[in-house]
Amino acid sequence: MYGSDDGTKVENASAGKIELAGKKSTGMFAKDDAVAENSGNIKLTSTSKNSVGMFGSSSGAGKKINLTNKNGGTIDIESESSTGMFTKKFWKFNRFNYKE
Repeated sequence: MYGSDDGTKVENASAGKIELAGKKSTGMFAKDDAVAENSGNIKLTSTSKNSVGMFGSSSGAGKKINLTNKNGGTIDIESESSTGMFTKKFWKFNRFNYKE
């Protein structure tokens, strides 16, 4: 599932199931103020090496990352070098000072 920008919401409902089997896979992705909520199950199988259950990214100043694994939501990890939830914020650097 993929969502980008304010007003966008991606949701894995309580009966929902996301199963990842490929390498470098992502179950849910939210970028720049989009919302991702998991109330169901995300499973990273043993063949989904280097994968992420929920991934959030911000591309610049004022952009938020909003990932929630709600009560009852599960992220099962069976694969090597994988993670349940991961966020990345992009920074602009100006010499030794950084700006958001």
